Amino acid sequence: MQHDACWPILDNPYTEIYAYSCDKATKTITCKSNNN
Repeated sequence: MQHDACWPILDNPYTEIYAYSCDKATKTITCKSNNN
């Protein structure tokens, strides 16, 4: 499950969800891949 704090970014239809990792502890989004 993604943290609620992530959804403003991850809910964007142009954002590839699998390319991001959400850290619940720090409520940060980490980019897993190079998105050009």
